[in-house]
Amino acid sequence: MINKLSKKLDPTVPFGFNVIGFVSGNLGQGVAARNTIKILLENHYKVSTVDINAGAGRSEHDLTYSHLQPSPGNEIPYAVNLFHVNPYELENILTSHKSFSKIDSRINICIPFWEISELPVKWVPILESMDMLLAPTHFVEQVLMTSLSITPVIHYSQTAFLAENITPNRNRFHLPNSEFLFITAFEMASDINRKNPWAAINAFKLACKGINDVRLVIKLNNANASPLYAKNIAQLNTESEKDSRIIIINEVLSYQDVLSLYASCDCLVSLHRGEGLGLSLIETMMLKKPVIGTGYSGNMDFMNQMNSCLIPYQLIPVSTGDFSPYSKQQIGRDTFWADPNVADTAIWMRRLVDNKSLGEQIGRNAQTSILQQQQDCLKGDTFQKIQFHFDHRLFIEQNCADFPFVGNSGLNNLRVLFINRSTAYSHPGGDTMVMNHLKRNLEKSGMHIEFSCDPNGDYSSYDLVHIFNFAVPQTTEPAAMNCVNRNVPFVVTTLQEDFPKYFSKAKRTVELMQQYIKSGQTQKEILELLPNEINRQKPADLLSSPFAAKNADMLLTSGSEESRFLNSLYPAAKTAINNFGSSIQEIDVGPELFVKKFGVEDFVFCVGRLELRKNQLMLLAAFENEDIPLVFADGGFTYAPGYSDLCKQFKRRGKTIFTGRLSEEMLVSAYKAAQVHCVPSWYELPGLVSLEAALYGCNVVAGA
Repeated sequence: MINKLSKKLDPTVPFGFNVIGFVSGNLGQGVAARNTIKILLENHYKVSTVDINAGAGRSEHDLTYSHLQPSPGNEIPYAVNLFHVNPYELENILTSHKSFSKIDSRINICIPFWEISELPVKWVPILESMDMLLAPTHFVEQVLMTSLSITPVIHYSQTAFLAENITPNRNRFHLPNSEFLFITAFEMASDINRKNPWAAINAFKLACKGINDVRLVIKLNNANASPLYAKNIAQLNTESEKDSRIIIINEVLSYQDVLSLYASCDCLVSLHRGEGLGLSLIETMMLKKPVIGTGYSGNMDFMNQMNSCLIPYQLIPVSTGDFSPYSKQQIGRDTFWADPNVADTAIWMRRLVDNKSLGEQIGRNAQTSILQQQQDCLKGDTFQKIQFHFDHRLFIEQNCADFPFVGNSGLNNLRVLFINRSTAYSHPGGDTMVMNHLKRNLEKSGMHIEFSCDPNGDYSSYDLVHIFNFAVPQTTEPAAMNCVNRNVPFVVTTLQEDFPKYFSKAKRTVELMQQYIKSGQTQKEILELLPNEINRQKPADLLSSPFAAKNADMLLTSGSEESRFLNSLYPAAKTAINNFGSSIQEIDVGPELFVKKFGVEDFVFCVGRLELRKNQLMLLAAFENEDIPLVFADGGFTYAPGYSDLCKQFKRRGKTIFTGRLSEEMLVSAYKAAQVHCVPSWYELPGLVSLEAALYGCNVVAGA
């Protein structure tokens, strides 16, 4: 395993990229590696390749970049190793290739493709040993960010580059010339339960019952690579024997021929249960063909309602063999994947058969969107970020060795000042919880942490200033200016709410609820107005801290959604995700403590200040005519007394309790006594009380 904490870069090695992967292979990762090489060369980077044997005769199919292989003994001549493989392959590469003996003096980056929402437990230490990860889709980005803690993750958008001479040729593949052809295609080395061809077969039979001029082509890639595939291939052949309209193609094809096959068909169908990317979908869309695909996972980076035929799904427990990479034995816990709706797929298939012009329009939209994505990818923004990271890392190693916070041994001397609003402790909120939790853990690392609510104080004696909460610019902005003026580095835990997204809607909801309560809760027609009134509202003004965002050394966000929002506001800002956890310490207490004090159990529990964003009024309205008790742990204070009064005036059939502020012990007891914890917020970052509720075994319902 690579020890990235103790290694130092070799300043004599020129900047460039060693692309390590199945560079010549006829599999998806091979195509992706070649696409990366093309982008690097288009942006004039130095590139070398290490072509890993994919096994089972899958290598040496595309030798376009064979001239980039370096001379023996100098296999990784450049400063960045770009591993275009998954972690289990990466582990084998690192142990079997002697040429990687100098790997500790390079920047090491992995581009993992993964298809479900949980990582295998064995992958985590391998990925954490990397200097950086490139996530090929936002789906993979989210999985990596929620599973890892110390490795930076950058979204690296994918595309496809097709030769200009791709033409349909049905005769080449022995396909009928006049029939409508659906195609589904997959790699046999992938889990067939994930690729889910059986659903495509069932949808085809349902859609095309009694129609003779249609076919379903099933293309199997590397079908003969292993005897383990024989059972599934036999089942597919049986389907073909029972229905002559189903055609199996298991011939080994060049990449050019695979694309020609897609061009020869009228529509690609992918009812996958999860995709890290979905390369065949991109390729087919590039060929101006409609694609029917599950509306879930990596393919949602490039598919939408205008350029594709998206199929709704339900999330179901993963069901597969024990040795599948998606099994509980490999993941370490139960996990879920998509179950696409066969009936909806059949409807789309029938529409496309009956309405050729509809398919042509979707195909045109598809090609246009993929061409735009291709142009964006060719800019090479991701690799500019990597070069910036490399330059900064080299600068630190060469010029900052005497800084007290460089290296592992200097943490004991690091002095950090926390800056937050003046009411952070008199009126504690989520920012207070985050700040206290972070303080405890940093002090365990040997850092010296102090707190101030003075944005204009003298910060010059501190090594780092950590500011909290973009929602209080009256503190955040002058504190950031103070840091800049005194030349003190600073970071911000942003907690940036998307006010334009929700505030006007929430405000209008409260106005209508106020009318309803004043009517004695008799004018039910007011509630019926809510949906239309909410949708009519214009976005509110943004509440943020722009100076701090543009000048901070780093913005620390609660998750990928907040990072994306901040990057849209401040494209030049540097962001990193700081995953939050529960701030409550382990407390051994049962439900009895809360039940004895408040006299209720099996209730709906809601923790949080009574305020517009938390949306407690709508929870009260939802349970207006229900007997189940509602318990609000409201903290004993509010910034919105009018809203708090409305909540307490709301009449309902069941019991409603407002507890005031609870001790941590009483709060844990309440979580254990409750039937469910519900915070129907308009917006959360990230919803710490929901994390706490889940930690103590309480069911959780939260606003989307």
